[in-house]
Amino acid sequence: MLLALERAVRGLRDKALMGLISRSKGVQRVFLRWLGARSADVAVPFGDHVIHVWPDDPIGWSMIVHGSYQKNTFDHALSFLSGSALLPDNGAFLEIGANIGTHTVYARASERFSRYVVIEPDPRNFGLLCKNILSNGMDGAAFAWQGGASDHDGTLRLYLQDYNKGGHSF
Repeated sequence: MLLALERAVRGLRDKALMGLISRSKGVQRVFLRWLGARSADVAVPFGDHVIHVWPDDPIGWSMIVHGSYQKNTFDHALSFLSGSALLPDNGAFLEIGANIGTHTVYARASERFSRYVVIEPDPRNFGLLCKNILSNGMDGAAFAWQGGASDHDGTLRLYLQDYNKGGHSF
């Protein structure tokens, strides 16, 4: 009985905290920086996949709080391509600037692709991208490359953002 009451109180506390945090960008930023300093990546399980995220990043926050990150946009694009016969069966999925691979994992869950090529220049993002590939059974079907992609040869500087690990740029 005491355990059930304790769970109920924690649930109410968590719901109130999440309500406060979700309404204020300033509170979100403070909370996420505090949380990020205290945690490594977190595995967010879904029915057909799991995605490892950093809770202090906007993508991770969206996955934890809302249950996805741009999944509706991905599903809409996939539906459009499928409906217009532009998407071959068992084709290859290419994600340039893959970040942690959320869209690659969505592509695998769609069962429309048989191969995955992912490119990500940031070493920290690349590590979590590889973890997501392995966690979703894609290791034999995915080729991950740590680097950038461009229309010309050369070396570029990668500018990192502290708050948004998906907001890096060349």
